[in-house]
Amino acid sequence: MKTVVILGAGSHTRSVMNLLIDCGYYIDYIVDINSDVMTDEKINDIQVVDKNFDDNQKYNVLSIGDNALREEYFLNYKNIFYENMIHSRAYLATKVKLGRSNQIFSNVFINENARVRDNNLINTG
Repeated sequence: MKTVVILGAGSHTRSVMNLLIDCGYYIDYIVDINSDVMTDEKINDIQVVDKNFDDNQKYNVLSIGDNALREEYFLNYKNIFYENMIHSRAYLATKVKLGRSNQIFSNVFINENARVRDNNLINTG
């Protein structure tokens, strides 16, 4: 089981947590990247830490809804988790081509010959 850290403590975080658990990952903690407002709080029993907390030993999974900020972190942050995360209730046809670090949520259908590049959120349904 891989241990991961979630970067981002906003409204999308609970969905990412569900996806990670479904994919068999262990969530060590969540980093609030915007402020320290949530420091010392928890989301679904997972500790939220300050944005200045740095642990280079963990894989970082993005939970950032803002596309520009998400891309910035994807391109510049250390230890970004590059594996694709695909929910067990998502369906990908046999000839789908995936880049890296995509998050594919429950009830998603991706049809034959689709190409999905890097760092995408393909949300539920």
